[in-house]
Amino acid sequence: MMESAAGQSNFTAFFRQATGGCTPHPYQERLAIEGETIPQLLTVPTGLGKTAAAVLAWLWRRRFADERIRKQTPRRLVYCLPMRVLVEQTFGESVKWLDRLELLAGTTDWTQIGADGLPTKEARLKRCRNGHAGGYAPNPDAPRRDWWASRNGDQDQRPIAVHLLMGGEERTDWALWPERDAILIGTQDMLLSRALNRGYAARRPRWPLEFGLLNSDCLWVYDEVQLMGSGLATGLQLEAFRGKEIDGTQCFGTERTCMSWYMSATASRRLLTTRAWRTTEGDKRPPDFVFELSPAEREDKQSVLGQRRLATKQLECQPTWSLEDADAAQRIVSRHQVMMQALADAPQEVPRRTLIVCNTVDRARAIYAALTKRLNEDAENTLVLLHSRFRPPDRTRQQDRLKDKVDPNIGQIVVATQVVEAGVDLSSAVLWTEIAPLPSIIQRLGRLNRAGEFGHDGQTKCGWTPVAVLLGVPLPSPPAKQTKDETEKHEKKVSAAYLPYEKSECEAAAQALQKVSDASPAYLETELRSVLDSVMQPPAYSLRRHELLDFFDTDSNLSLGYTDVSPFVRGIDPETDIYVVWREWEGDVPQFDFDVGRHEICQVPIWKVIGKDGLNTWWRGYVWQGRERGWQPATRDNLLPGATLLLPTSAGGYADALGWTGDQDSQVSDCYQPPSRSTDEDLLSNLERGWQSIESHTTDVQSCWNTIRELLGLDKGELSTAIDETILWHDYGKSVRRWQAATRLLACKAGLVWPREIAPIGKFSMSESPGLSGLSGARLYWAIRNLRRSFAPKLRHEVASALALRQYHRRDGRDPTIHELLAEYLVMAHHGHVRKTLRDELPRDPRRIRRGPEEVRGIREGTTVSGFSINGRELPTTEAISIACRRMGRSPNGEEAWTRTVLRLLDHFGPFRLAYYEALIRAADCRASADPQTDVVIASPGSSQSVGVPTTAGGGME
Repeated sequence: MMESAAGQSNFTAFFRQATGGCTPHPYQERLAIEGETIPQLLTVPTGLGKTAAAVLAWLWRRRFADERIRKQTPRRLVYCLPMRVLVEQTFGESVKWLDRLELLAGTTDWTQIGADGLPTKEARLKRCRNGHAGGYAPNPDAPRRDWWASRNGDQDQRPIAVHLLMGGEERTDWALWPERDAILIGTQDMLLSRALNRGYAARRPRWPLEFGLLNSDCLWVYDEVQLMGSGLATGLQLEAFRGKEIDGTQCFGTERTCMSWYMSATASRRLLTTRAWRTTEGDKRPPDFVFELSPAEREDKQSVLGQRRLATKQLECQPTWSLEDADAAQRIVSRHQVMMQALADAPQEVPRRTLIVCNTVDRARAIYAALTKRLNEDAENTLVLLHSRFRPPDRTRQQDRLKDKVDPNIGQIVVATQVVEAGVDLSSAVLWTEIAPLPSIIQRLGRLNRAGEFGHDGQTKCGWTPVAVLLGVPLPSPPAKQTKDETEKHEKKVSAAYLPYEKSECEAAAQALQKVSDASPAYLETELRSVLDSVMQPPAYSLRRHELLDFFDTDSNLSLGYTDVSPFVRGIDPETDIYVVWREWEGDVPQFDFDVGRHEICQVPIWKVIGKDGLNTWWRGYVWQGRERGWQPATRDNLLPGATLLLPTSAGGYADALGWTGDQDSQVSDCYQPPSRSTDEDLLSNLERGWQSIESHTTDVQSCWNTIRELLGLDKGELSTAIDETILWHDYGKSVRRWQAATRLLACKAGLVWPREIAPIGKFSMSESPGLSGLSGARLYWAIRNLRRSFAPKLRHEVASALALRQYHRRDGRDPTIHELLAEYLVMAHHGHVRKTLRDELPRDPRRIRRGPEEVRGIREGTTVSGFSINGRELPTTEAISIACRRMGRSPNGEEAWTRTVLRLLDHFGPFRLAYYEALIRAADCRASADPQTDVVIASPGSSQSVGVPTTAGGGME
């Protein structure tokens, strides 16, 4: 139902404020203010502002619409894109829109500020040396303020942080604020791997935290779906599994609504018919699933929307030309010079740009080199190279040149790959493109006369008609001998020439475009719709229910690895990426922890590294194998898709100006910087400053949980009661004597007096250590890391806590309720190390298997834990912990195995709810550690050697 005229007017003011004066297109307004918040496919021609439509429609619905719409709109916007370059652009624009609305959580530093103190429409975030968006520091905990949004209808008034997920450590920990509105923007690799509980470039204990939050209370936006491959199928299946039921088929459901929007200029609903959505007649989506331009919008010719849809563009097909022709560079330069002469008297803002889109990075680099040679001294100022195999700082420098003013005397020639064919707001006067599948060609044509600067509706202005030249790919010569073997070899070479695309798809596109001369979006949308529908094939394979349940388990398998989710994220193809990092270090084995920064990473197809013509020094690198194993020498067995490869800078393979080269003689710089903050895993054991008792820390965790519960609007029912019990017991196992003794030894090594007056100790810090005095930067970071590593109780305290709670629930022989089982599970899983299976981590070396008393995760059969009180609530002594539930089947007294308990919980709650509850506990625990409030004791310098561990704290000998 349409909102009132006042509501429309308010949205217009909201949109203009966010975008710096732009009036919303009618479809953008309809998306924001009409109807319910439901899953849908948004398909409008390229260049019409789909990103702004999605982000600002979510924001309006979440914060400014009426209460019914606000409640049904998820609090997190997850914006998923197929390429890094699109992520960075979307991130910058989203930060700018929120900042202009004065609704941004965090501080910003822009290249341009208007008279109103807000970023201008052209402003960009300033960059720091390591390539981060240094102009924005997110702060999810920012307080309320009297901002433009709050004065103009914002119903929450809490600011919103924007987070970037692109590999390496995130700059702020978005997952610790499940109750706050947030925008998450990332690549499909980063987001979908996390949504499958296998987060690329993330530590294993963190997987469930992100899995739980990305599958609940989120609006997923899949942009440029035609480029996502199997990732789109996975997103569709996850959407189905999050529901309760589809056509009688029972799904898992979620604690809070989680839905998806899909966006593309070329997609159709047929492309979105995966297994869960497919029927023999078509698909199971409702009739209003597709959101597109209205008839009135299609008839409009004079508005900004009409100018873009009808932008004048000519298409020139030259199938016998290729970018490897000897005169290819001369053709490009000559056409560029003709264009420059024609635009000699045109206004300066008219884009004097030639854009060349190549199918492969190798051909892009080759034509870039040829053009550099042809242009001589003008090359440095004229040429821009842009592809996906740059480290972020270097790619940022190239991207920023696209936004700089172009010298009207020489213009600009941009050599790029598919990174510009979708989402990049770039306009050119001449376009050269290699043949590709039809959807890709249409996207590339959207970068020619993008805003109608050179005229629309068949008219031209400025004396130049924009032209796109469609090239062939360099094909091998026919074999001299037409034998069967030679013919087969030739056909393979021909197919390889079309990579990364299929030969048949490219030939179909060439056939469809052969007689097309008008390349305006409106014409292509009408004339090629049926052809597009025929080439948009639904996924042949998609995620199954049992596979998702398998991913819930995060234990390593017998080969010490984990299930590879790359077929569900990118598909099985030679372009699957790994993450390459270069550093210098002393000694043979790198001593770094897994503190990889986004600015260090270069994404490279795996075959480009270890293939026949790859980098022949890759074997000198190391692959991250998890915290238990650390960095291991790189082999073909452990260098899998999604892996992080650490190379010495002397291994080569990269140049700042060219990106990945694969040349071992390339000079690579080391841009490593130690992280400036603790990870969530560190926070679960340490404080930044001071020591706390178990009681004090538990009090802080309960306070954080109460805040989360209130803002989420959770009632105090069985679920809240289970979480309250989880928090009460979660650190009970730290009272084990061996854990307390380890804190005493740590104090001794740090040169501190162990604060026995607050025992049993729950949290500790090394920052007061006299040995850290005078240290700063990397030296301070590594000194603290080394101290932390000296804390080695050799047991998982959460296992002791969960087993003790398990016995407490079964006192007097009673059967626990399902929510009591949930509390046991949440205690066991709150560090992410032990979840579905209770067993020791498999050692790298079988000779390290202990032969002593029966134990699991350092907890021995019969261990005693003395009780203590928390805020007047007595936690009883556990005389003898039983670890019998680690075995499969039932124990002699009829008690079920731990794995069977987890399977029952999965059956009752489903994987998404169970992981979401884990995330809530983890968030409260980490935030309490990051900002302790209750009875924090600063340890005094001195020796702890004479201080004994009291039996009341340790629970007796084990």
